[in-house]
Amino acid sequence: MLAFAKRRGAKRLDNGELVRGWAGVCVIHFRLIVVENKSMKFHFEAESVGQVKAFYDAADQGDFGAASQALDPDIEWKEPNVPALWFRGIHYGAEAVRREVLEPMVAKIADFSMTMKKFFEVGSHVIVVGRYQGRVKTTGKELDAPTAHIWTLRNGKAVRFEAYHDGAKWLEATTETNQLAV
Repeated sequence: MLAFAKRRGAKRLDNGELVRGWAGVCVIHFRLIVVENKSMKFHFEAESVGQVKAFYDAADQGDFGAASQALDPDIEWKEPNVPALWFRGIHYGAEAVRREVLEPMVAKIADFSMTMKKFFEVGSHVIVVGRYQGRVKTTGKELDAPTAHIWTLRNGKAVRFEAYHDGAKWLEATTETNQLAV
């Protein structure tokens, strides 16, 4: 299949940079293959990644009003069902995301930061890989947990978000030491 993709003008994304003009994606041996199609417009792709990056920049600065501008008012926001996550489950609407996820995150984790390293555009989706970091106020433990997010955008707004977190890292940081021993 890799040979077929190469004959069709495929380009490999080894460094995570955005490739312009993609038409299809194949995942082969955990490597992303992007097939070019000159007729597709790049401006939509760059705009989507830019909107997602703007969300992270604003949220990381605590400006949840600006961060919410990237979200559709009726967004479906899905967090993994990990017991250590007080924000687990599905949240509906930009206001609920702000109130139930973003604001509590900053309230419960000192020096909270989202460091997002890689952004991949796949059609109307943006896939983001990074880390959550900070110190959990109730335990005093450091949080340094990898995360991956899948955003779905329509008409310039995020309509769906799905997160994948390292649940063990969250559990370790949010649980008192004597509770882990039980």
